[in-house]
This record gives sequence, structure tokens and C-alpha cells, in this order.
Amino acid sequence: ESTLISAGEPIENQECVENADCGCEDLTCEQIGGAATCVSLFTEREPNDSPLEASALTLNRRVVGELEETSSRDWYAFNLNASQIDTEYEIELHSFCNDLPPNTFLEILNEDGVVIRFDRDQGEGTLSKIRAFISSEVGRFYVRVSAELPSRGKYVISIKESQSETILPESRRCTQDADCLCDAL
Repeated sequence: ESTLISAGEPIENQECVENADCGCEDLTCEQIGGAATCVSLFTEREPNDSPLEASALTLNRRVVGELEETSSRDWYAFNLNASQIDTEYEIELHSFCNDLPPNTFLEILNEDGVVIRFDRDQGEGTLSKIRAFISSEVGRFYVRVSAELPSRGKYVISIKESQSETILPESRRCTQDADCLCDAL
């Protein structure tokens, strides 16, 4: 199973005493080789160029990724258990430390590799965001991040419970009271 690297890449020539010295929420100040330097909080595990090499994506944790070439694709995986189904999630790409982000394309795939949601332009600027992802199935899901041509660079990916109004899956929607299981729906 995929795991994250807990300490990220050092940022060249960026010494620090505390986290605030690093200048953005995607960096932390850590002691490396006798000197304190800024490193990214969590980074993707390379290679992650296929579902078999997917980096773990964990609820409420920001992960730094990088599209090194315009043809690059980064894969992430997350699991939903019985207590997490029928919950609304957002999967979003953010710019890394306010750098100019790559122009991205974001897809969610099921265990069989079938694309079930995708986005090109719902996030900030050129970044992608999938809102209101709801699954009524338990299992493993994949997220594929790719760049629109010509674009490359670092990004931050996250998955979290959505704060928007709940949207019921198609199987649980009703058009009249008789369709609903109880009057609480």
C-alpha cells in the first residue's frame, strides 16, 4: 500500500528558526544535517505514475506534488469505508507557496479504472477542483492529476469533507414524499 514521505524536499538556501520563517503554510522548519531549513510538509512518493504506484491521499492532509513534464501524470489513492460513504467530499489542487501553478486536469477513478468525475477549471486560477464527490460504494478510489499543455510545476492536493449543502446520491433522491424512507429525508 502506498505511503507518504513525511519529510519533504529541502528548499534551497531557505534557512529558518521557526515555521513562520518559511513563508507559507506548505512549508515547515526542520533540522536537517545540522542546519535548520524549510521543507515541504508532505510530498508525493515518486514514482507515482500509475495506479500501482499511487501515493496515499489522506483526509484533511495537504500533499505537495509536482508535474515535472507536460506529459506527467501523478496518481493518488484513497479508501472509503462504510462510515464514509454517502458523505460529500472536495478534492482540490492549490498553488504551492503562492507560486505560479500548472494548468491542471483532475480525475477521480474507481477501482476498475473508470473515470467517475473530472474537472479542468473549477479551482483557483488554472487549478482543478472536484466538488460534491459522493460515493455510495466502499473501496479504493484513484485521483489522477495531469497538466494541460504546455504546463508543469508544483501543486498541493487535498481531500476534505465538503462544507457545502449536502447533495444526496441519485439513488437516495426523491421527487415526492412517498419516495423517501422517512420524513427526515
